[in-house]
Amino acid sequence: MNKIINIISLISASSICTSIAQQQPAATKPARKSTTHSQHENPPSGLSSKITQFDFTNKTFKHGNKTHSMSDKNIALLFEVYLITDTLSKKDAIEYRNTIKDILDLLTYKRNRSSRPNLAYKLLGKAAKYPGDAKICKSIANTVYSAQLTTKHILSSRRQIKKLRKERDEITNKLRMLGGHIKLSNPAEGVKPHQNVQSKQMIKRKTEIENTLRTLNRKGIKESHQSKLNFQSMIVQLFAERRFQHCIIATRFYMSIYKGGDAIHPLKKEIDTKKIFSGTLAVNPTINGIEAAAEEAIRKTEILISSFNNNFKNNQIHAASDRLLEAFFIGEFLPALHTIPLIKKTTIQQYIKDANNLVKILESNDLERAEKLSLSLQKQASDYDLSKVKSYIANKKERIKTKH
Repeated sequence: MNKIINIISLISASSICTSIAQQQPAATKPARKSTTHSQHENPPSGLSSKITQFDFTNKTFKHGNKTHSMSDKNIALLFEVYLITDTLSKKDAIEYRNTIKDILDLLTYKRNRSSRPNLAYKLLGKAAKYPGDAKICKSIANTVYSAQLTTKHILSSRRQIKKLRKERDEITNKLRMLGGHIKLSNPAEGVKPHQNVQSKQMIKRKTEIENTLRTLNRKGIKESHQSKLNFQSMIVQLFAERRFQHCIIATRFYMSIYKGGDAIHPLKKEIDTKKIFSGTLAVNPTINGIEAAAEEAIRKTEILISSFNNNFKNNQIHAASDRLLEAFFIGEFLPALHTIPLIKKTTIQQYIKDANNLVKILESNDLERAEKLSLSLQKQASDYDLSKVKSYIANKKERIKTKH
């Protein structure tokens, strides 16, 4: 559950919100990725603070002054794979994104029509065929089908309960008329002598009905609770895995099946969902609350991508790469990231590669190569800060001269 807290914390992080709100096309000079520093002399502290540093040993990456965990998903390698993969122009990827969009549209209440979950359900199988979906839509479809079966069974039980209650009430009235009504809560009274065979049979039948009603009520409550718990577990899992679109799809199916069943049942005794969600995003631990959190994650990812495009347009590759990494960490599977042209991602990849190489070269004291690579980085990105590297190299050269 720490993964959920990390994701929510990143979504609601004031530093990201502030940087986006205040960012202008010519402004920020954020961070750059680096491999883990070796035992050699470190690059200048100013440069290190501007580089996103990946620690593959401890499975963390440091961005600015914050260290984030990547133990469950090796974010560095995933980001590298993302940068070299064309997710924009592939026909099956385009079709998949359109299908997910159609599903969300069908599950949305609009002014001129209600939601249409039946039509949306039919599209889940189509979406599940895309490899990038990882069969999540199929899992949602199976959960929805199971929930619908349970709901139908519960409705059938309620009809049976209603029928049995009617029969019980009719028997009670007949017993009163016959003068043979016995309070079943006090069976010690036994059957009175004046009661005939008919009243005895009715009393026996009434006892059977009461027992059946208690069994059906207990079974119905248990089935309803378990069905909701299974569905809610999947919704929370989708949120934890940052599958925000799938999370929203699942929440809307849930609300269409369990009308009025919005509150989350506790998943485990040691998991406090109320603390997790209300303590970090100021939302109640409800299905609607999780959907709101997922919507907010999508919105923040889109803002970051918008910032990335503005920076890229102005050749601020340094800042653009940071915005793209932040967007990837929040919304790895969202369309906003997968509709970026490959040529832009290739530019970012080359800059990241050269920035990482610069750190390695500085650590190995190959100052001549460092100067050349630093000048190359300046040509690639108008917002690259050359001064700190030049200062570091000059100081290093001076120390070498002094030693000789």
